[in-house]
Amino acid sequence: MWTEGPIARRFDVRAPFLAAVCVLAGAHVRAEELWDFRASVAAEVASAYRSSSSGLLDTRPVATQTLNGRLSLGDYGFLEGYAWAISAFHNMQRKSHRVLFYDTEGAIRYGFGVPIAEGVRLSTSAGPYFDLPFGYRNAHMKCWGPYVVQRLDSPWFSLYWNGLWLVEPARRGRVCLGIEKKTVWSDRFALTPFAETVWMDKRRFGRRYGMEPKEADILGGAFAYTFIGVKAKWTLDKNWSVVGTVAMCDVINNQARKAIRRSDAYSAKNDWPVVRLGVEYSF
Repeated sequence: MWTEGPIARRFDVRAPFLAAVCVLAGAHVRAEELWDFRASVAAEVASAYRSSSSGLLDTRPVATQTLNGRLSLGDYGFLEGYAWAISAFHNMQRKSHRVLFYDTEGAIRYGFGVPIAEGVRLSTSAGPYFDLPFGYRNAHMKCWGPYVVQRLDSPWFSLYWNGLWLVEPARRGRVCLGIEKKTVWSDRFALTPFAETVWMDKRRFGRRYGMEPKEADILGGAFAYTFIGVKAKWTLDKNWSVVGTVAMCDVINNQARKAIRRSDAYSAKNDWPVVRLGVEYSF
């Protein structure tokens, strides 16, 4: 999934007890930053479903809803999180899950930013991730683990990576590495080309493709696929925006490509375009 959340309105809610603690600790925290909360809600339709952890899972249309939020703690960092849900526009996968809201996930992370040079900043956050696949048949409800996100922003480009290591229902992990460059065309329109690749440990790779990686084993796992494209954002006013993405999902591991070619599932594709379009409300 994608969790880029613009923010437009500010709430100034002050907590006297924390302000007192900051003063006693000698911290110089600006009051207007302490409880600066910003959030966005996005609703999108997509031509296919690409999971950041497992790659292409559906080649028919789906709909997603995402809530993003971020609370500033001034000099003490920030709290951020999201909640996400997906529904299908079809019943082709009825044997594995229902149509409406068949999967939901979310995360809450604490983080902080560190200025490195002029215009260059490194942000790091970590916290628990939860997945509630209550719409799946015979799904294990305890699906959680630690989630780490790190991002380096500069005037030239942004580098990022995020790692997810599930503890239940089984131990498995993946790491997503990416680069993007935002290009502002006007006050209301921006394009962001991006490129991502995903590494899976041997347990996740085996669950997804039916075998452990052997041909391209890297640190006990393998790079499975890439996701390359461009994101667009058209800002209508201070609250509303139109967002869209055009990208290609390509399996790059030979073992995985062979496993997908052997599958008779309609969604078993090694190379497939993904188009997303939606609206976003910021508050």
